[in-house]
Amino acid sequence: MRREPQRGIVRALTMRAQVQPNKRHPPAFMTGKNNVNRHTIRVATATAIAAIAIGTAGTAAHAATAPQPLAQTAPALTSGQARTLLATPELASQLSADEQRTVNAVASNKASQVEARSAASSAAKAAFALIKKQGGKFYDSAVSAAKKGSKSFVKWAGDLKWYHPVRLAVSALGGYGVDQLIKLLISG
Repeated sequence: MRREPQRGIVRALTMRAQVQPNKRHPPAFMTGKNNVNRHTIRVATATAIAAIAIGTAGTAAHAATAPQPLAQTAPALTSGQARTLLATPELASQLSADEQRTVNAVASNKASQVEARSAASSAAKAAFALIKKQGGKFYDSAVSAAKKGSKSFVKWAGDLKWYHPVRLAVSALGGYGVDQLIKLLISG
C-alpha cells in the first residue's frame, strides 16, 4: 500500500507537527529564562482588557436595569472657584458689592445652593462684561465658539494665554457658570 502525498492545509499541519525544535535556539519556555518581550506584553494587555470588558459588560447591563437613586446636584460654584473669581481683579471689578458678598459667602462655604447658583450667574455676567470689554473681534470669536457648544467654548478659552483674564474666568466658572455665559453670549 502506497500512501498518497497530502496536499494543502492538512499537509502543512502534519509537517509542522513533525518539525523538531532548533537545538541552537530553543523556545523561551525551554531555556528557563524569563524572556518577556514587547509582543508578550501586548498580548497580555489585550487579554486583560478583553477580560475587563467582558466582566464589566454584565455589571453595566445590571446597572442599566437597576432603579437609579435620586441624582445629586453638583454645586453651581465651589469655594475654590469663588476664591479664584475674587482673586482675578479684572473679574472682581465687574461684580457689584452685593454680588461680591454672595461670591465671598460661597468662598467661605457659608452659602446655600441657591446662593451658589446666584453667585455663578453673577460671575457669568461679569465674565460676559469682560469679554465685551475686550473688543469686537475677540467678542465675535467668543460668540462663534459659544454657538458651537460648551466643549468648543471651553477649548477656545483654553487656547488663550495662561494669564488672560477671560481664560481665568472661564476656568473658574464651573459647568453651570459656563452654560450661563454661553447663553449670554448667544443671546447677545
